[in-house]
Amino acid sequence: MTLALTLRCLSPGVLAALLLAGPARAGSFGDPFQAASVCGQADVETSLVNPYIAFASSSHCPALCKKTEGACKALDAKILSCYSSWNATSAAFANRNCAERTPASAVRDCKAGVAADQKSGEAFIAAARTQDVKDCEGWGATCQMNCP
Repeated sequence: MTLALTLRCLSPGVLAALLLAGPARAGSFGDPFQAASVCGQADVETSLVNPYIAFASSSHCPALCKKTEGACKALDAKILSCYSSWNATSAAFANRNCAERTPASAVRDCKAGVAADQKSGEAFIAAARTQDVKDCEGWGATCQMNCP
């Protein structure tokens, strides 16, 4: 399975599940920010209109395609930045929760697990960011190919 297909299959539900793994390790309370969906759907390109017909009837087609591509990248960056912030906030709560465990070895193990989950979440977000930029660029190129 290609990275693009894998990321498409994983967004956004599995992204939330991956990022929720850290808080699940914790002790006596849960993460108050359980819904990563608060950030919106990454891969903005999937919400755009068909690039084959988007601006095909406009004399400003090339400029509109470029503007849409840029906006796609900017919106996606904001959404993935939110996921990154959510991941860090979730890990902070999970670490506070780990601190309530006993003995000290359980606290260390819990915090190590949270750190590993946070790192995994960030790697997933970085891969999604790379793929989403390519998707926005692909949409823009297809759009421009269909300009009059």
